Amino acid sequence: MVNRKAISTRKNLCGYGSLSVKYLCTGIQGRPPRLTNEECRKSENSWRVTRQGMERLYGPEIK
Repeated sequence: MVNRKAISTRKNLCGYGSLSVKYLCTGIQGRPPRLTNEECRKSENSWRVTRQGMERLYGPEIK
């Protein structure tokens, strides 16, 4: 099972704002998305992002 968390939760874990995480999923200013379809998906009004996707881009979670 894939561990997906909503952007608001991921923001608290990684310190990134919701728009920053959204743009990782959708791309911005003509750039392609940095997260794959397996690492993020839209669920109603929020984006769900896997822990593995965030760790791939930014390293392990800071505790």
